[in-house]
Amino acid sequence: HNVQDSNMINRDINNIIIQSRIYNSLYDITSGMLSDRIFYAHIVEGPANFVKQLYSNIAHDMRHTNILVLQYAVINVRLFYLWPMVYVEIDEIPYIEKLDVQSTPAALRKARISILKSFRPIFLR
Repeated sequence: HNVQDSNMINRDINNIIIQSRIYNSLYDITSGMLSDRIFYAHIVEGPANFVKQLYSNIAHDMRHTNILVLQYAVINVRLFYLWPMVYVEIDEIPYIEKLDVQSTPAALRKARISILKSFRPIFLR
């Protein structure tokens, strides 16, 4: 990425975080987003109808592409009960070695998703 692209990405991420905190507070939604600056994993908790509407909003937002729901489940206890939206950025460099650069784009995507999913305990701190 060049500097202009990086600035635009940072601005988009900051706007998404601010908008999410406002929206989530209004609709009893709590969430956590984890990023390696290429892929984003977002865990969303709240009343089903509001979570489904939020997903629809995200799916129609041009800043988001290749959205994949990894799991949809009813939970008894919220993981992010204190936060309308918490954002954690990880440094991907130590994990990039786990990815085979000769792999197909689909294999790389699957590996990155696996890496992001493995970071769920970060949110438990």
